[in-house]
Amino acid sequence: MELLRAFPDQPLSLPQIMQMLERRGINTQACRLHILALLEGHLPPGLVPTEKYADLLAPQSRQNPDYQMLLAAPLFQKLESQTYRPNYQQWNHFRSYLSTITASTHQKLSEPLTVGLGVLTQE
Repeated sequence: MELLRAFPDQPLSLPQIMQMLERRGINTQACRLHILALLEGHLPPGLVPTEKYADLLAPQSRQNPDYQMLLAAPLFQKLESQTYRPNYQQWNHFRSYLSTITASTHQKLSEPLTVGLGVLTQE
């Protein structure tokens, strides 16, 4: 989500993208492969059902327009060797989809998950 929020209106090279995310506090070393996967057009596993698992879905779910829209085009267009430009139409679909699936959750994508840890005492 941070990649979508931070990306400017111009194409960036991979080093520029990593630097931009690092300035925003993202540990790019820990999630480098995930960032590259998104840039290359791969959504996170499990976010949208793929053909491999289509037989597990009800027929009506297989025809879900949100799934079809997200799988229709990548979030980024690769211009040349490791230079990327956002596909804004896909971004809008992706943001809408994320809003829908997180609407009824306590965890939001804008903040890290906080867990209330109690102090254990011996009785």
